[in-house]
Amino acid sequence: MKTKKTVIKQKLNIWAIPQGTYTMENDPDAPPFYFEVKTDMCWNTGAVNIHEVEFSAEIPEGIDITYKAIETLTEAKKRVQAEAHRQIVDIEKMINNLMYLEHDDDDNGR
Repeated sequence: MKTKKTVIKQKLNIWAIPQGTYTMENDPDAPPFYFEVKTDMCWNTGAVNIHEVEFSAEIPEGIDITYKAIETLTEAKKRVQAEAHRQIVDIEKMINNLMYLEHDDDDNGR
């Protein structure tokens, strides 16, 4: 399936979101807010909707949606594999650390 030339319109909200405690403690020169664009409401405590803008973009004709779906899923697979690998490395470190612990029998169960 291929796309047809289509114009999409979406309202975007620009939010001022308060910096987290970590940022405020470790970067005293950081501004009190950072900005994010969202298509829905931002329910962070203290977030302020400062501006709404209408966004318009054209989807070009002829994009192969099946190919793009495969491309997207391949990228998702790579990310899942990378995260799983990071978790496996962390678990292996925990196992190795436990294997280095020594058991002291001098207590005789006390």
